[in-house]
Amino acid sequence: MDTELPNASNLLYFGHGTTTSLVAAGQDLVDQQNILTLGGGIVVAVACYAAVTLGQVAKAKSPKVVAFLGFDDELGFPLAAPLPMDMAVIDGLRGLLTKGDDINAAANELRQGFAHARADYKANGPSYGLSASETRTAWLFAKSNQYSVQLHGDTLAKL
Repeated sequence: MDTELPNASNLLYFGHGTTTSLVAAGQDLVDQQNILTLGGGIVVAVACYAAVTLGQVAKAKSPKVVAFLGFDDELGFPLAAPLPMDMAVIDGLRGLLTKGDDINAAANELRQGFAHARADYKANGPSYGLSASETRTAWLFAKSNQYSVQLHGDTLAKL
């Protein structure tokens, strides 16, 4: 990863995160040091906690990272019924990835998508095969996700 980051014009990551890194197989792939070598552009981290420290460090210390979109809490997905959360992420990033929308629009669409997921779980949890308790957990995940979307940097940045 260290050799690839300087050549990247943007970074889109979907996986595990901590407050200070993006993680795969228990190993830090992107951390507070190597994110500073990113070739430029924006970072989108669909990962737990990545916006807490990593996002702030990337924006504050890297002259080439113009914006960082991530989450400042756990990113909850009910394993038994992930579809509404999946659609929240897909719909939230669609404009950024396919229509030339700015990163602020993507952040707002993510929040709106999680709000829709929350309403969907509340109304349709049993039809997803969720018990009453699982339904409540699912819509609480969606609510938490909605409020943990964080954006650091230039809100008008585009891919």
